Amino acid sequence: MKQLPLDPHTDDLYDSLTDALFADAQDLTPILSRFGVAYAQVNDVLPIVRRLRGSMIRVHPSRRYVYRLRRQLVGAPVRSHGMIARVRYLPPRVQIAAALALVAGAMLIVRRRHWLYSRLVEPIN
Repeated sequence: MKQLPLDPHTDDLYDSLTDALFADAQDLTPILSRFGVAYAQVNDVLPIVRRLRGSMIRVHPSRRYVYRLRRQLVGAPVRSHGMIARVRYLPPRVQIAAALALVAGAMLIVRRRHWLYSRLVEPIN
């Protein structure tokens, strides 16, 4: 195998060859002529790239992984699925305080309704 000189163009050549072989390109002449490389110089690399293509399996990431990655990279806003999802990731003290506030609010609403109902019912009797 003839050694290619190590320069940035070699990386670009290998990248272009790999992309072409992964896309099932039959004619590599345009790529080789663009980089000024003879076919004999890359002849030993082509079987390796073809075997690499055969061993690669297409994997689709899970939705959860994509969602977390998007949040990390671009700071996408968190989709909230309601009150429970918002409270779930809070510290335990805050969860307890939120639960107590929810119970107190519900009791206040029930008491106020009872008070208003009792004021409306008394004048009728």
